[in-house]
Amino acid sequence: MPSSTKIDAACERSLHIAQVQSSPIPEHPDCRSCKMRHPRRSAQLPDSIEQYYSPQAIAERISKSDDFVRDYFRDDPNVLVIHHPKTLNKRGYTSMMIPLSSVLKLIDDLKRKK
Repeated sequence: MPSSTKIDAACERSLHIAQVQSSPIPEHPDCRSCKMRHPRRSAQLPDSIEQYYSPQAIAERISKSDDFVRDYFRDDPNVLVIHHPKTLNKRGYTSMMIPLSSVLKLIDDLKRKK
């Protein structure tokens, strides 16, 4: 009978490995129940994530000033605005990251004005 328990345990391990391989990201890379290490799967980013650009990069690309770009995107809801509060030794400032879709709208607006 001990050999049948070994076979059952081996079957359970192979089933567990098959379940882990079919799942996108394993719940625990170090499986304590079967004492096997499973390879970690890297999480893949969805294709819908947009690229973001700084106002300086956009200003260089369209030959305008940083202030022009910041003013243009000041009220855009898609822009990421990060506020850094002042501390005892540093002044406060705000960082902006602008998505590609908003940059393309700016370029279209500039083309229409010409």
